[in-house]
Amino acid sequence: MMEKTLPEVCIIQYGFPFDSSKFCSAEGVPLVRIRDVVRGYSETYTTEIAGENYIVNDGDLLIGMDGEFNIAYWKGGRAYLNQRVCRLIPREDVDRDYIFYYMPQALKAIEDATPFVTVKHLSAKQLSKILIPLPDMSEQQRISAVLRSVDRVIAMRKKELDELNNLVKSRFVELFGDPVADSMKWGQLPLSYYLKSIRYGTSTPPSFSETGYEFIRATNIKNGQILSSDMKYISEEEAKKIEKCKVFGGEMIIVRSGVNAGDTCIITGEHCGQYAGYDMILVFGEALHPVFANVLINTEYMDRVVKPLTRRAAQPHLNSEQVQSFPIIQVPYAQQEQFAAFVEQTDKSK
Repeated sequence: MMEKTLPEVCIIQYGFPFDSSKFCSAEGVPLVRIRDVVRGYSETYTTEIAGENYIVNDGDLLIGMDGEFNIAYWKGGRAYLNQRVCRLIPREDVDRDYIFYYMPQALKAIEDATPFVTVKHLSAKQLSKILIPLPDMSEQQRISAVLRSVDRVIAMRKKELDELNNLVKSRFVELFGDPVADSMKWGQLPLSYYLKSIRYGTSTPPSFSETGYEFIRATNIKNGQILSSDMKYISEEEAKKIEKCKVFGGEMIIVRSGVNAGDTCIITGEHCGQYAGYDMILVFGEALHPVFANVLINTEYMDRVVKPLTRRAAQPHLNSEQVQSFPIIQVPYAQQEQFAAFVEQTDKSK
């Protein structure tokens, strides 16, 4: 099977450097920025005029070139292509879906090898060096068809998981009411009342290994859970340098900075003895069940209480004092335990 460079199989079109002073929230043409690539819609408009060749439409293949290097089909309608976003236009003998499915591994390899201080940048030179194994068109289409089928199965399973997550949150509100407004009049106390300790993780990035101890980062924390995808590992020698980050089970991790600042998870059995990353590690006393607290925070409480506290600057951030001020409803511990048992059964279904 021959290999070709990305420019040999696709036209790579880079975005136009639109003037940010002409950005607005409603007037003009939508503008595809890096944050819009994966989510598939834009909330930014521009009144600046650029050539029609910079217009993207549904189904166009776009790559975000800063931060995480993502590829996605655009689904937000007619919009302008902004700088640091590029479009791939496959040539006649290339299947578009084949490129879509191949590119993530190539982009991930570049991302992992790219040093950074604050944000990683993908260069045109790096894109142009990507080599793509290219079978004939019929084989490309066969591979794409298989992967589309797999995608459909994954989407169905994700929908089932979302429904189970929503079931847990609905059950919480049914039993305990609105935890922000305290609609059932439990009374509220600051989270600090329930804490045995709170500490920050490491501020020094360790050297990663192929195997070893898990190093749970912010990117592994979503919707109240730990995601094993893209988990990094550290050696025993590296682990000794960050002993304060070791977790033993039952701790809550709260992301302290970045786009998902405020997200939480609980250290469950399979992650005991591993290491949390750069975030806050909370240990609760006997009056607050970790599972109960985690679900509470991941109801509407997250958007109404936690996320607003993170929006203090250009980089979302949360500190220990803010976390300790979270108002927590005073539900008797026996009822918290009963709810935690329900969550455990739901997790088995997951």
